Amino acid sequence: MVFQMIRGICLAVLLISACVYDLKSCRIPNALCGSFCIVGWCLSLAEYGPLGLLHSFLSTLIPIAGLFILYAFHVLGAGDIKLLSAVGSMVSFRIIRVMACAFSLCALYGLIVLSVHLLQKKLCFSRTHFSIWIAAGTLAAAIIR
Repeated sequence: MVFQMIRGICLAVLLISACVYDLKSCRIPNALCGSFCIVGWCLSLAEYGPLGLLHSFLSTLIPIAGLFILYAFHVLGAGDIKLLSAVGSMVSFRIIRVMACAFSLCALYGLIVLSVHLLQKKLCFSRTHFSIWIAAGTLAAAIIR
């Protein structure tokens, strides 16, 4: 129970910090993501032993392996993928649910923006900070749990 509370606090600090950095400078620092990956691995090792560390490490790799193609086509930034990896180190294999929720919420937002633009009869391109959707997806995945 204590580890879950520490994990939740760390996730909140990570996601809030990442959103603030992303909104201010359009980038997420490597040091932020890297340090929280290490924290996630240490928490998993302390709570579940070597098998927990292995699960946490593999969950860190899932976003990198699964989303590299989106990075290659400039759909996602490297910071977004690193942020998802840091979240993965803390939530283990639930990262798949987090990713699904984040992409679903972002797609819903995109549909709303597109609808508004079509109603106004003007179509323009808009960008979104995906860190916000990662934070919302993490929260949604925790609620769905």
